[in-house]
Formats: sequence, C-alpha cells, structure tokens
Amino acid sequence: MSSSATASRTVVTFRLDGLRCALPLEQVEEAVAMPAITPLPRVSKQVLGMINLHGLSCPVIDLRRALELPPAPILPEQHLLIVRIGGRLLAAPADQVDGVLSAVPKALPLARRQTSLIQGVITTEDGSVLLLDFDRAVQQLEEVAA
Repeated sequence: MSSSATASRTVVTFRLDGLRCALPLEQVEEAVAMPAITPLPRVSKQVLGMINLHGLSCPVIDLRRALELPPAPILPEQHLLIVRIGGRLLAAPADQVDGVLSAVPKALPLARRQTSLIQGVITTEDGSVLLLDFDRAVQQLEEVAA
C-alpha cells in the first residue's frame, strides 16, 4: 500500500443530500454563507452559475450532479465551500459544513478511483465519510465542455 493511502489526512467535512463528504483541508480556502448565484446560459449542468467572491468571479460547481445525487434547490441556509484547484477558485454548495477532521482514509480499489469522485472512505464513530476528489470533478466538467 502506498504511503498516501496510510497517511493521516486533514479534511473539511460537509453534507450533501444526507451523505457525509470531505475535501482535503489544503484545497478548501473557506466556507461562506450562500450568496446569490448568477446562472449562466449554455454551460454544463454541473455549473450552477457564478458568484462574486471578494470582487472575483467564481464558478459554482454542482457536486450533487457529479455524484449522481438528485437535484435540490439552493437554499439560503446552505454554505459554499471555496476550493482552490491549480490556482483557480471554484465554489461548491454544501447542505451543511460540519468541521475539520484528521483521519486515515481507506483507499478505494484503483479501478474504482479512476472513474469515481470518491477517493477514499474515512470511518468515524458517527459513520463513514466519503473523501471526494474535487480535481476529478473539475476534470469531468472540462471533458464535458470540450
């Protein structure tokens, strides 16, 4: 097993449609209250629109759609996770942001990891947390747009 599979990871945990999910802390810049999202015409359904983030335009990615969860309306009590990928800022809605957790994720089999946004699973006292690969979500989005 590789060292990355056995190394402890610090992650931000959040909920989507009842699923407990996580993103690596080093990718998450901040969690913000849900602002108004400006819809964009003729873009992938995985892009919910754009927000103004401290004077910068920031695309909002729909992780629900990427995870094949049922669509849900954006509600004022939700939050946006601001994620930095390759120098770009992107946002992703979360029903609830739970906090920060350090744990050792269990890796998925290689064949599954190559096609899934789920990079691994973290087991906690409260159940399982899915470690998501946000890079893969962006990559899938770019493949659809190409």
